[in-house]
Amino acid sequence: MKNLIRFELIKLVKSKKNSLILGLFLLLLLLFAASNEVKERLDKINYAEQYKEKASYNSMIASGTKNEIIMNHGMLEEKVDTLTEAEKEEIRNYIEWLELSYEYYSKDAMFWTSMSVYVKEKNWDAFLYNCINEQKLSLFAIQDGVIELSDTDWSTIVELDNSIRKNEYLMEYGLIPDLSGNNMDSILFLYKSFKFLFPLVITTMISLLTIDMFSQEMDFGTYKFLLLQPFSRKKIYAAKLVSGYIYSTIATCLVYICSYILIRIGCGAGNINTIIEIPYISDTAHYISYLTDLEYTSALVDYEPIKERLIIIIYIVIVYHIFIVALSCLISSISQRITESISLLAGVLGVSLFFLYYIELPDFIMRAIPFSYSNVIEVINGKYGMNITWGNFVIVSVSFVLSFIGVKIFEHAEIAC
Repeated sequence: MKNLIRFELIKLVKSKKNSLILGLFLLLLLLFAASNEVKERLDKINYAEQYKEKASYNSMIASGTKNEIIMNHGMLEEKVDTLTEAEKEEIRNYIEWLELSYEYYSKDAMFWTSMSVYVKEKNWDAFLYNCINEQKLSLFAIQDGVIELSDTDWSTIVELDNSIRKNEYLMEYGLIPDLSGNNMDSILFLYKSFKFLFPLVITTMISLLTIDMFSQEMDFGTYKFLLLQPFSRKKIYAAKLVSGYIYSTIATCLVYICSYILIRIGCGAGNINTIIEIPYISDTAHYISYLTDLEYTSALVDYEPIKERLIIIIYIVIVYHIFIVALSCLISSISQRITESISLLAGVLGVSLFFLYYIELPDFIMRAIPFSYSNVIEVINGKYGMNITWGNFVIVSVSFVLSFIGVKIFEHAEIAC
């Protein structure tokens, strides 16, 4: 059995098709990182310009407010004898409000000016310090009635408070802010590539690596040599399944290690304590697409280091390999040609993803579909009432069922030797 597994592994390693797929996958990962890094650098330039514009706008308002303060003081002095006490009090209150407005806009302009400089210099400690002070200034100004919430970039007080807490966390742990969500240091690359490329890209790649394990034997006429070996068909199927899992897991890990090293050299190492944001809400599924984007949710947010979830994500991806390889081997075992295997795989993936993303299925059905666990971020955050233990149980159970069906089909297949 060991020799059979070794033999199948050698065939997979020597496959030119697999080498090409792995090369394309590595290229895709690097392009994913490079494109996001370019966006991040362009966004920082744009942010610097936006901060300058905000500073200029607030300076203009502060200047106009100062003139209005002087004008009202002059009017109060000129008409002191003709105004009633109530009118005088009204003017004094208005002048007091104008002075608070002037103080807010002049300070706010100073903060925005500083941030436009620090974002270009990548002086993140100073940037975060000014950012926190600007946001706290806005929060106090809203609470004091100096400005309206609509005058700021925030739609709710909760969002503003969340952002302050987030920036304080970043500053406390010396973390670089991910301003546009495109930062691609090596730690964030791992997290975001699993989040955005899994399941579609990684599932497709693993499937293509193992989809022809049986059909290629028929295509190349090597079935008769395989079946003449002193092994039962059950052992042959098991050997292919095990070798496919070992190869795809190791190959995927090696590609990620290579891309990680290259991105670490090009974009920096990052910090394992980089945070992710988790809403404090009972119905996490309702806000599942907003987990890392506070601009669209007013939910209270908790922060935790990315390392906690990255470990879980990698673990789930590795376990998910079992299901993908089992599905690929089953499809390959019932196909006569490689092209048939690929076509059938494309159909299965397409239909499954269509039902997953476009058809609203009951939760109890979703909990029984392994593709529901293909977005590991959703699994971790409890979408459809799932959890990691339940997800692993379903994935492994369905994988064994698929393997059992595949073995039975292969055992009873009539193949001319």
